[in-house]
Amino acid sequence: MAKLDFKNAARRNKNLKYGGYAAIVTVICVVILVVVNLLFEKLNLTIDLTQEELYTVSDETMEILDELDQDVDIYGFYVSGEETSTYNSMVVNFLERYEALNKHLHFELKDPVGDPAFANQFLKGPNETITSGNVVVTNKETGRYKILALADMLQFSYDQSSKNGYRVSGWNAEAAITGAVQYVTSEKTPALYQLVGHGETMLDDRVTGYLNTSNFDVYSLNMVSGDEISPENYNTILINNPKTDITDLEYDTLLDYMELGGRLIFMFEYNLPEMKNFDRLLTRFGMSVDRSGFIIETDDAHYYSYPQLIIPNMQTEDDMTEIIQNLQSNTQLLLLAPASIKESADRNRLTKLTTLLYTSEGALIKAEGNSMLAYEEGDEKGPFNLVMMAVEQEQLGNNVATAELCVIGSSSFIDYEAASGLVTNGNYQLFLNICSYMQDQVSTLYIPPKEFSSENLLNTMRVAITGGIVFVIVIPLIIIGIGVFIWMRRKKL
Repeated sequence: MAKLDFKNAARRNKNLKYGGYAAIVTVICVVILVVVNLLFEKLNLTIDLTQEELYTVSDETMEILDELDQDVDIYGFYVSGEETSTYNSMVVNFLERYEALNKHLHFELKDPVGDPAFANQFLKGPNETITSGNVVVTNKETGRYKILALADMLQFSYDQSSKNGYRVSGWNAEAAITGAVQYVTSEKTPALYQLVGHGETMLDDRVTGYLNTSNFDVYSLNMVSGDEISPENYNTILINNPKTDITDLEYDTLLDYMELGGRLIFMFEYNLPEMKNFDRLLTRFGMSVDRSGFIIETDDAHYYSYPQLIIPNMQTEDDMTEIIQNLQSNTQLLLLAPASIKESADRNRLTKLTTLLYTSEGALIKAEGNSMLAYEEGDEKGPFNLVMMAVEQEQLGNNVATAELCVIGSSSFIDYEAASGLVTNGNYQLFLNICSYMQDQVSTLYIPPKEFSSENLLNTMRVAITGGIVFVIVIPLIIIGIGVFIWMRRKKL
């Protein structure tokens, strides 16, 4: 039998020659594609091409997940087909990427209608339901779980032109999911109690939402009605711009609470009425309210658009500066018409005072009748204290009681409506940092939403759809067309 000579046969037959080359190139391309696909799948490699990096998590999240050593199950509840809607698909996409960040994270889609028994195990009462769009984060080891709605993954802003009165303005999935992971793996949850009964300003939904996401429970405290609070349970009291004074009995209760190691935040505006008992409480910890007027800045580097919209200096040379240092880089803070906090020289020797925010030396409190944007006779000159912290440690038996009091010369700096929208993410983050600092052994976090416009979101979804069409349909058709063209050309040779 004659030996088949492929080399000479290829020389004599051009179709065999070119066909062999094409086959080899095809095999090489297929092998490369398979290897790349396996590499991306094995290493969980993904690329976030969105303009706002919606699916890229922050260093804060990575620090928490790097320390995660308990299994956390995440269930996305969607009626079949609804997981493909615009915002639901963004949540699912985020959770699929989030799951790959730690081996202890497990994400799974569930149908609340198809498997109601599974969904019902997370309900605490007969009136509660798991609906399509809910995400449940749970930890079997601690027995804790947290139910998140789609609204928790988004940030909303007022929009008069919208028929609903609001629009979706930001992406909050990272904060919601990471906060839930932290909640279900923690044994203790801090609480913030808002004092009521004296005309106080209540925190708006935006702030309470940030607090809830950061794992704070928010309650009301009415001491006149007999509500009690203990410093032993990671509780903090917030007194937000009261209009009337506390009673002598309330003063004694608050003072006892503080001297046993309590934590208190006092926020006020420049027009705070005279209040004997509130003033006594502040003076006890070395501070007092300056009621002479609001502060303006004459240094244009320290105000934004208006002299009364202050850009403060931040303390960077104190042990307590972790409150400031934990702010994200390039964070902007704004305080609208803040008041000054004075330091009392005759305070308790055990009380340590730290100024966290303060004005420039060019700041002024204008005397009545003065109106120039410059110093006039009778004006008070800066610098002024804007945010101060008092810490007092005292031995109580075998334990050390640490009392902490933070005084903020602006209630509106976290009140979106009162400040006419002039509230930055830095303001919220500073407030959360203060609340977090006051919690011993309990860590909290604040991850700001990623802002986007409706146009950018539309562009993001358009890119995703276009990309799918290009890679799934257009490119394969081009390759097939090129193959057919080459085959027909070679057939004529």
